[in-house]
Formats: sequence, C-alpha cells, structure tokens
Amino acid sequence: MKTRFVYVKSNCLKYLLEPFKDAGVGCVSGRPVSIDSKENIFGYWSHLLCDVGAHKARLKRFRKKKFLECSGYFWAFRNNVIKKFPLDIPEDTVISYLFREKGYKISYVPSAVVYVTFPKNLHDFIEQKKRTAKGHEATRKYVNIKKIPRTKSFKNELIEGHRAIFYPESFKEIIYTLALFPTRLYIWMLVFYHTRILKKEYQDAWKRVESTK
Repeated sequence: MKTRFVYVKSNCLKYLLEPFKDAGVGCVSGRPVSIDSKENIFGYWSHLLCDVGAHKARLKRFRKKKFLECSGYFWAFRNNVIKKFPLDIPEDTVISYLFREKGYKISYVPSAVVYVTFPKNLHDFIEQKKRTAKGHEATRKYVNIKKIPRTKSFKNELIEGHRAIFYPESFKEIIYTLALFPTRLYIWMLVFYHTRILKKEYQDAWKRVESTK
C-alpha cells in the first residue's frame, strides 16, 4: 500500500494481522517511521517523536499489558464488534478505547512498519500537532478517562518527555531537541485556549499538510 505521503513496508500486513489469532485482541497498531531527513530540524523532530514519543511509549505499555492507542497511519481492528462510533474524534483513538471498554486487548507490532513523511515548516508542524492533540482532548466526551486514562496528554508528555534528552547523537541534534520542548508547550497552550476558552473542539475534516507535498 502506498500514497504520496505514506507507504507500508513490504510484506508487513501479515505482521499486523498475526495478533488477531488471539480472540482476545481487538485492535492492532503498526509502527510509523519517518522518512524525512534528520539534517533539518523538522525532519529530526519527526524521527524523535516517532522513535521516542510513539514507538517506545507504545512498546512500554504493550509489554506491561497496559492500554495503548493505535497509530492512525497503520492499524487494524476486529470486524463486527464496534457497530458505530462518534465522528467528531479521531477514529484510531476512539475505537481503541471502545474495544478496551469491551474487554479486548490492544496489540502493538513494531515489525509492521509504515513509512511517513511529516511537516517541513513550523506552521504546518504546529497545525498538525494541535489538531491531533485536540482530537485526543475530545475523548473525554465519550470515554471514562478515570477508568481508562488517556495515553496522549500534556501530563504524560511532562512525565515521559525526559526520554527525548537521550535521543540526540550530535550537538546540533541536542539543540534541535531542546527547541522541541517550548514548541510542544506552545502547542498545548493553544489546545487549552481553543478547547477550554474558545470551546472550539476537534473537527473530523482531513486537511492535507501542505509542506508534505
């Protein structure tokens, strides 16, 4: 499977479907991997967020048998379990929760790789991450987050953000990493302002990120 911005590594679909042999598995997530250059700051951020922010976080939760959200880039779920779901929230987020509420396990398969290209300028980076964060904020409308805590939140970024410090391999990458922290804080401030003050919630209308063209 291949689009202009996403393509699945050869023969990876079989890895994604393998966990469904366990009748207790409801959803399976693959692993997004950035194909952007780490030589520029936005490409480096995409690798850091995929490798540390997504992969290591999912792998840690999966190994501890904790709830995890699927990646919308490459995932699958069992047929004829969820009959309908809300449309004003990312489907990969809400469906993961709905399966968990029904007692199903969410599986993570790092070998099911999907290659992705990400935003290449600050405006597009902020817009994409803001939209994603607003979508996860909207889960509180449909899910008991006290029973199944959200995995993507400002609180979790504060707790788990220290892992990013160990990712850079050069002085330039250290600078890039340090620059990400205030940028992410700014994004979460925007999310709070939009969702709590302006009451502008997530809208499920896909918009192409121009800089990925």
